[in-house]
Amino acid sequence: VEAQLQDRIIIAPFDGVITNVSGLPGETVGSEPVVTILANDDFDMTVRIPEIDITRVALGQKAEILFDAESSMPITGTLS
Repeated sequence: VEAQLQDRIIIAPFDGVITNVSGLPGETVGSEPVVTILANDDFDMTVRIPEIDITRVALGQKAEILFDAESSMPITGTLS
């Protein structure tokens, strides 16, 4: 029974927040992604800054980023 249960457990290779689950309990899944996870690790983001605003930013400046998908959870960062 233990071995059968282990075959039905999905373990993520990293810590994160589950952002999407595709499927329902008891469903059989194929090769499509079942769970989408947003990693808790640091990540880099490349953004485009309009030329007119470039003088308003500086290295080391703090930034707050809002995503349309989750606008209630701003992500903070530093310009580098």
